[in-house]
Amino acid sequence: MSGSVFKPERELILVRAILVLSAALLTAAWGCGDDVSPNSPSPADALTGSATSANIDFFFSQGDSVETDRQEAFHAWVVNQLQIVPPRRLQYRKYRDRAHMQRVTGQLTNGWADPPAWTAHSIWTWDAHEAVHVYTAVIGRPSDFFNEGIAVALSVDPSAGRFVSLWNNTPIDDIARSLHRTGTLPAIPEIVETEAFRRLPDQTSYPAAGSFIGYVLRTSGMDAMRTFFQSSSRADTQAIIASRFRDAFGRSLTDAEAGWRAFLGG
Repeated sequence: MSGSVFKPERELILVRAILVLSAALLTAAWGCGDDVSPNSPSPADALTGSATSANIDFFFSQGDSVETDRQEAFHAWVVNQLQIVPPRRLQYRKYRDRAHMQRVTGQLTNGWADPPAWTAHSIWTWDAHEAVHVYTAVIGRPSDFFNEGIAVALSVDPSAGRFVSLWNNTPIDDIARSLHRTGTLPAIPEIVETEAFRRLPDQTSYPAAGSFIGYVLRTSGMDAMRTFFQSSSRADTQAIIASRFRDAFGRSLTDAEAGWRAFLGG
């Protein structure tokens, strides 16, 4: 499972960009769901439980639990894939459910990332997707299509030997393949801008972006992806994205899409 680039033989398989008000400042966060003001959490809601692994600090409420070994195994795998040196320990804050998260953080969602605080918030006992958002922020912050796409593509489970990314328990390439065969898979250049990506239903946008990014990683490698992330911003237009994509990957966005669709089946 070692190596500094995305392995060609591995099919790697919420999160809107939001602004989260902290006690002292506004920090950029990656998440999805409704942004509301949190209530003062009750003692039962407080994240008074804690655990640690080699690179992660976990916080959770009494009676709840986290999978420290599973999250740590993912951490070790993904930082190697991304070729980054984390500047500090990941803070993993686990909530019992969406309502609990909303009461404590104001976010009504399954998970969201706060890269400036090096923190992943999640209702799951372990969470690859939100951790990826924290880690890739070290490299850069492209449009949501690429930012969410890489989080989906790299959401694998090294501890279980699973290197195929799943969306609702289905391999993302299978979902994209089904969309392609039914003629409902959007043209990639038309959805690479953040707002265009967000107009799609999640069940289409996330698997499509994840499958495409996974294909690009397998065929072009992580070095090129890092170059693209470093040169990009969330507000990039379609024309700018297409230009930066060609510069980073040495091929056009439409050529990459054609290769991806051929991989999906014609």
